[in-house]
Amino acid sequence: MLAAYITIAILVILAALVLAVSFFCYKIIFRFNYKERFYDDMPIPEVSVYYPYRDKMNPMMEAFLSDRYEEVYITSPDGKKLCAHYYEFKGGAPLFIFFHGYKSLPKYDITGFYSYCKMRGINLLAVYQRGCGKTKTTAVAFGELERKDAVSWSKWASEKFPGVNIYLTGISLGAATVLRSSELDPPNVKGIIAECGYTSCAEAVKNLMKAFNIPLVLYPFVGIAARIYGGFSIHGSCEEALSKSSIPLLIIHGEQDAVVPIEMSRRNYAASRSEIKHFISVPGAPHGLSYLIDPEGYTRAVDDFLSETYS
Repeated sequence: MLAAYITIAILVILAALVLAVSFFCYKIIFRFNYKERFYDDMPIPEVSVYYPYRDKMNPMMEAFLSDRYEEVYITSPDGKKLCAHYYEFKGGAPLFIFFHGYKSLPKYDITGFYSYCKMRGINLLAVYQRGCGKTKTTAVAFGELERKDAVSWSKWASEKFPGVNIYLTGISLGAATVLRSSELDPPNVKGIIAECGYTSCAEAVKNLMKAFNIPLVLYPFVGIAARIYGGFSIHGSCEEALSKSSIPLLIIHGEQDAVVPIEMSRRNYAASRSEIKHFISVPGAPHGLSYLIDPEGYTRAVDDFLSETYS
């Protein structure tokens, strides 16, 4: 009997350790706790890859924040309140729905898409991703839940603007969001524009673990954490989604990206079964800054893609 009690005690302790380590991983990797009062006046963090480019980005961010917009809310498939800002530059024009990156905000990641949309008279819906900004959830799900949000935003746009051509766009996690949504057949979507997206949740998480100095031996605990505390899996793949989708695709990636290897975008491009697909690499561009480094080439690539897909 004593041996049975000891065994039970050991199992309880082990279970508690698994839950504790899993929660630690969950808090570091998936949680995002910025307070709303800091959203619009937060400068670019010094640890951000954008910080060296702040002098160029700040005026673009200020233009984005000061422009007139409509605040929009919808409810996600799992009952969460999602927020986005809608910018109308021309009635009846195509609509770009933009998704920002990991633990970020639209103002940091959207400068290129915003500048392009305003210049070309394309309307813009800037989405606050899960766990970030005005979307009142606490966790980032690495595209597993966000891909369904992208479909929900596409449905909202289709009902709000009947017949308008919709393009899903995103950077980093936002790129993975729109790439993974492709297998869910989002309505009225004429194309996807994805900059520096990763191939899978698992590879993205492992890269982050290295960045946070979390030993990779703890990776199984990250999967447990996502499932127990977040209610989602981290085994989704952009490559698998793209292999099932025929939506036209434009992938852009900076050749100096030290966050998401450019090879991931090459793999995503190769996986797509779309008859219309293009891959653009931008020399000298770090993570998420292709437009800033080469605005002419970026603009030309998007112009050509819209000309090929617009109906």
